[in-house]
Amino acid sequence: MRRIAAGVPAIATLLAAVGVVGAGPASAVVLGCGSTITQTTKLTANVGPCTTPGQDGITIAANGITLNLNGFSVIGNLAVIPPPPGGTAGTTRVSTEGIGIRFARTVGSTVTNGGVSGFQAGVLVDGGSANVVKKVNAHNNVGTNNSDYGDGITLDGATTNNQIQSNHVSANGPYSGISMLFKANNNLVSGNSIDANNIATVSDTTGLNVDQVDMGIRVEGPSAQNNNVTNNTVTGSGAQGIMVLPVCHDAFAPTPTCAGDKPNSPTLISGNKVNANGFARGGAGGIALFGMGLSIAGQPTKNTVINNTINGNAGDGIRLQSNGGACVGGAPATQCAPFNNKVSNNTASQNQGNGILLQVGSHDNVVGQNTLTYNNIDGINVASGAVNNTLRANIGNHNVVFDGFDGNTAPPCDANVWDSNVFNTVNQPCVAA
Repeated sequence: MRRIAAGVPAIATLLAAVGVVGAGPASAVVLGCGSTITQTTKLTANVGPCTTPGQDGITIAANGITLNLNGFSVIGNLAVIPPPPGGTAGTTRVSTEGIGIRFARTVGSTVTNGGVSGFQAGVLVDGGSANVVKKVNAHNNVGTNNSDYGDGITLDGATTNNQIQSNHVSANGPYSGISMLFKANNNLVSGNSIDANNIATVSDTTGLNVDQVDMGIRVEGPSAQNNNVTNNTVTGSGAQGIMVLPVCHDAFAPTPTCAGDKPNSPTLISGNKVNANGFARGGAGGIALFGMGLSIAGQPTKNTVINNTINGNAGDGIRLQSNGGACVGGAPATQCAPFNNKVSNNTASQNQGNGILLQVGSHDNVVGQNTLTYNNIDGINVASGAVNNTLRANIGNHNVVFDGFDGNTAPPCDANVWDSNVFNTVNQPCVAA
């Protein structure tokens, strides 16, 4: 899946757009599609439906102002892509528009109290810093496989210190409910209800569904650092509920270099409820730190997954994922896997995979004080080739196969340390140590 970070339009260009609301006292206005505001504004009616291809709904182009949607919505347009001659029409409707509400390199501005739907992204914080998206209902914003966006709310273009709080984010895609993209640093994503982001990836030439990668919260980057994902409720995502990726800017080039990119780390994932995700993506799960098959990419490191409740997901509750150990160029699996992460004090129950899985190559991670019950495979599963991990003071019971499992057998458990865990069933004695 390719996604290219979109550029940030120049402010001068934006101010030349149709419908500029200029500086001055706060105003209550009726805005048209394509409007740009530079003062605090309260809507008195819906904006749209917008039908001009590629057009944004509203652009916020000044610092320190508030767009109060006042219970109204910014509405775009969704349509089925016509099939090629003699082809079969798809069924997923995608947006013909641009961005619903765009923050254009603003500092300290806010959008609140209303809805946005029918765009490629509902709300885009496009550069700038310290902006707030609060109490927005971002739903049914849908892009294609070549869209820059396909998210309910997204942060992009080296934006920092924004707050994404208390929003309802539903039925967006094909990428995510909420995403953090290029150099989206030090942002807070908190208290949001994120559900049913389960949109298939649609080819923009045939209109047919080609994949399913839609996630509840996606830390994609590259170089998205020090973000805080806390106290959200994430349910019904087509793929993972919450995921930290290792994508670099040229990962899909013939000869990727990842030059200048940093890991999307550290990310704090805490206090979230992550339930019933992954049923459209072949057993994707609740929370995942995903290692990419490029040894030069910044693999997930120094992330903390703590105090989350992860129940009833299609795959594993928490997965430190390594692309099956495949590492381009024959590099060791440890170079293409998550390392030095902390997974602690989580509760994972009734997931159809494992409670916690460390895939091949995952190394130097600490998994401690988690409670794993009634998962359909193991409570904790450490795959063969996952080494130098510490697993301490976890509790596992009533898991279908083993409460604790280590696939390293020669030598037993290799360099993994199992200490002070409370398990009823284990696959080899070193796990019970």
